[in-house]
Amino acid sequence: MRIDILTLFPDTVGDVLSESILGRAQDRGILRIEAHQIRDYTANKQNQVDDYPYGGEDGAADHWLSFNLSDRENVAPGDIDFGNNWLCLIRGAGSGSASVQSFVTTQTTDEAVGSFGHKGDVSVTAPMDDDGRETYTFEITHDGTNYDLKVNGVSVMGLADITAKLNEWNENGEFYVGITVHAGVKDASASLTVTKFGTSAADATTPVGSDSRQPEDNKLVFGDLIDPTTIPENTPALLWDATKQSFKDDPAGVDMKLTAQGDDSYHLQVTGPAPYFQWSIKSELTVNQSDFPVFAMLMKNFWGDNGGIYYCSGDILSARDDYVVRWSIFDEGCQFYGEDEEYIFVPVDLTDMWEGRFNSIRLDFNMADETVREFELCFAGMFRSVDEAYAYANEWLAGNTEVETKDPNATEEETDAPTEAPTDEVTEAPTDAPEQGGDATEAPTEAPTEAPESGCGSVMGFGVIALLGAAFVALKKDRE
Repeated sequence: MRIDILTLFPDTVGDVLSESILGRAQDRGILRIEAHQIRDYTANKQNQVDDYPYGGEDGAADHWLSFNLSDRENVAPGDIDFGNNWLCLIRGAGSGSASVQSFVTTQTTDEAVGSFGHKGDVSVTAPMDDDGRETYTFEITHDGTNYDLKVNGVSVMGLADITAKLNEWNENGEFYVGITVHAGVKDASASLTVTKFGTSAADATTPVGSDSRQPEDNKLVFGDLIDPTTIPENTPALLWDATKQSFKDDPAGVDMKLTAQGDDSYHLQVTGPAPYFQWSIKSELTVNQSDFPVFAMLMKNFWGDNGGIYYCSGDILSARDDYVVRWSIFDEGCQFYGEDEEYIFVPVDLTDMWEGRFNSIRLDFNMADETVREFELCFAGMFRSVDEAYAYANEWLAGNTEVETKDPNATEEETDAPTEAPTDEVTEAPTDAPEQGGDATEAPTEAPTEAPESGCGSVMGFGVIALLGAAFVALKKDRE
């Protein structure tokens, strides 16, 4: 008999099954057990074996809804006090059925932390459309004393306790209504659409306004891959700026507020200790990472020194701690422009790090100077090469500022040396050698024409390098 076992721990399984009766059976040739490492048969370089959770490959993994009645309009991010609420959490199974969990939360006070009480669960049926999206209907009735709260026609659990609490918090039955969509994967994407809203089923209408969307607008799909031959030279395939050429929405910020500027840059105001922002996978187009492997950004007056890039491609759909690259303004290839207004160009070459379709990106920023809490992101993008990213940055600076641009391929001496060398003082040797003093008679009567220029150039180059080194140390100490 032969038994094949697929496992992540073949050595452990093999050792355990080699003992006692099973071990003796194998020694006698009666039984053969083979333990196979699952990772040996994976298709990507990360040897990923986890399947996608419910919600699938579109990043909406394990999504669910919460619906609540609250005594306050909103809750600040990170606030542990959710106020007084009735809350139901709807967990769909992706098959037209769902569990509705009912909770009551109470406000945190100076004396005690608020409670989060579970009142029970009920099951409901959820109609599904052709794209697999589930529909839920919330009904709230109040006769002046009692509440009835229904999801798809089914009353939630704990109505007696919920009614008592709601009447305690507000006798006239006025509460804020909140609807939230959640995703069970860190920084993943999920969506909902409110199709009807009103005081009764008869007068319910489609919500209107600048933030309203039709259901089809919230369908999550991957964008088509960009044909690299259609992208001009020195142009990013994906561009992140306030023009939103490549993405539908502004980036979502955490501990950071983003405001679009007139030059299509973003003004970033740091509001917390760990600022970052990210663009979701809702791109109209996306690229193959191998075609445009260089990420680059241009910042203005960034008084930090480093950060991180969570680059999500291929099977990686959301930010993960094992798929992050650190960047620093002191890395090789970074460029500084301007004086009063300082611009910093940061390129990061991601070649051979990840592969496949670009999905999303998250940028973290570490602020070295805690007193300076704002800066600007002029642009960020994905490029074919670092040289093309440099060229785009120089073009942006030339079109939007008066700072002097730089040739990224020039050496430090070529970039900073005077444009006109003092050749008259170097190449013309004195015609009357004896007037130079006794030491002059020991010098060669005819100096090589190239030697003096070369010698002076060496001294000048040393001076430039010394000054650059001093400036770099001063800059680094100032930033530290």
